[in-house]
Amino acid sequence: MYQLKLGSESFTVVDGPYAGKTYKPGQAYADVPPQEMGRFRKIKEEAPDSGTGFKQIRAEATKAKTNEGAAALAPENGEVK
Repeated sequence: MYQLKLGSESFTVVDGPYAGKTYKPGQAYADVPPQEMGRFRKIKEEAPDSGTGFKQIRAEATKAKTNEGAAALAPENGEVK
């Protein structure tokens, strides 16, 4: 799997077998044009969710933990100093 390197802008291939294909930052691609390989970095392939919902539950737990930490740091009366 490949992903555009950090700071890279999206681009669309204009010729060859990949013509018309658009590549965007943050997206993972299994196949990239060999002539543009320098724009990409290799990434680990994520294991697919097995239907257990574990990834979603873990993401929600992490989000809740982060929000609790932010609330603990906020002033009680809501004032910003």
